[in-house]
Amino acid sequence: MHTKATIGQDSIWSLPVRSHGDRDPSWMILPLHISIPGSNPEEMHRRSKQALEGILGRHEGLRTTISLSPDGYLSQQVNGFDTYELPLLEVSEKGFTEECRKAAASLTSPRFNLAEENPMRARLVTCDSAGVLILAIHHVAADAASIEVLEKDFKDTLSSGTFSSARPMQPRDLAAYEQSPHGVAHRARSIEYLRRCAASSPTSIFPDTYDSGGRFAMTTSYCPEVFDSAHAAARALKVSVQSIWLAALALYLRTQLGAPVSRILTHVSNRIIPGSLDSVANLARIAPIVLPLDGRADFESTAKLCLKSTMRAMYSGLSSSRDYWQSKDKHGANGEQLRDEVYYNYIPARVAGSRPGRTVRLETVEREKGPTFELQVIEKTSEIQLSVAISQCPDPESVVRWIESCIVGVARNPGISLQGLRFPESRHIPELNLLQGEE
Repeated sequence: MHTKATIGQDSIWSLPVRSHGDRDPSWMILPLHISIPGSNPEEMHRRSKQALEGILGRHEGLRTTISLSPDGYLSQQVNGFDTYELPLLEVSEKGFTEECRKAAASLTSPRFNLAEENPMRARLVTCDSAGVLILAIHHVAADAASIEVLEKDFKDTLSSGTFSSARPMQPRDLAAYEQSPHGVAHRARSIEYLRRCAASSPTSIFPDTYDSGGRFAMTTSYCPEVFDSAHAAARALKVSVQSIWLAALALYLRTQLGAPVSRILTHVSNRIIPGSLDSVANLARIAPIVLPLDGRADFESTAKLCLKSTMRAMYSGLSSSRDYWQSKDKHGANGEQLRDEVYYNYIPARVAGSRPGRTVRLETVEREKGPTFELQVIEKTSEIQLSVAISQCPDPESVVRWIESCIVGVARNPGISLQGLRFPESRHIPELNLLQGEE
């Protein structure tokens, strides 16, 4: 039975992708590797096959094809199955790792034909002592959050044969909601929000947009104390943890780069619909946040503005990224490149029992290309990653230290002004020098 595709499926299906030979671009394919218990290849194959069939029965999106209907709209069709034919590759223990790598690469070629094949491919690689179920899942069926859901479901069914959580919302359920009166009204409000963002956003927050050198750098920092401070500051100021990091980034752009307005594209997942928290159907969206920073030099008011803006961005999650670019076009902003944007990614799933004390590891790696400015905050590993165009920010490590110092200082004194905070001045400081602000 054909039903209308979801907005997320439509967005991915409609994306123009650059030719990559006989493979989809790497960002379009999400890998998932599952360790399979067992004493011999036959047992591991039986358990893998049984787990896969349970997952396919639970998640319709993994057995859904996408195509244009005779009426001209994009449709989805959920395919039934009686059994899953899982290829098995038995190898020696010595070459096991290399064969797993080759198997993963082979699953990405040829390109997925979304109209004729399910958006998931699988292969089991075993040796006498180990087995790995290797999956390649097309982005039309899953995103990074969905992969965590699928991994948990695999572990559940492999260990107990059952699932510990309720069956998630399915793509056709989400499509039905999107076409309902409430869903249509929700999307209309979302598109209007995107249009307002596009109309109010600056051409670029950077004075010299295009970099002839094309040199980019990525800096990584591990600092549990800063993550603890972000949670403490969020409790003190009564805002979300995401807003604390976003406020620090916005204030850096305002005070250090002189940007009167910050346009920040944040990856958000709309989890408003009951039951959609574990949904493979509900893909994350890129939603814009426009922050007017004039007259907002203190941290608390900026954090509360960030909270309000992120909630509005979350509520716009039923719109597609294509809606955003169309809104930009209507306001004469077409022609801009993603490199002109600032990205902010907050990845939750905080792990209890992180190492105490303060440890800082800054590692800078040059890259050929990347975003002009992207901050990624990873709660799971108490790690932040910053990618920048060196022409716009020649000292990326100083940005990381500025943001970390700002958050720790605010946690120690939530009412402190920016003038009362002290920041490190050199990229060569071996340890993060966090100085007490004025009382």
